[in-house]
Amino acid sequence: MLILFVGAGGLIGAILRHLVDIWANSMSGSDGFPYGTLAVNAIGCFVIGIIAGTAETRHPLSTESQAFLVIGILGGF
Repeated sequence: MLILFVGAGGLIGAILRHLVDIWANSMSGSDGFPYGTLAVNAIGCFVIGIIAGTAETRHPLSTESQAFLVIGILGGF
């Protein structure tokens, strides 16, 4: 069952990655540097840090929620 949570999150994360990548590259106007990849990776790391810190100190997440959010969505992102 855990694999389904990771897979569903990965699907969502991959789609979000593609959309943010296209948006950031179109906003930069540069053809040489991959600003979309930089933006996606920076956002993903920041959000993983927020979720991990919050889950550890304030609101513990279930194993399924953690797998869906961190491994699935943000791993695919």
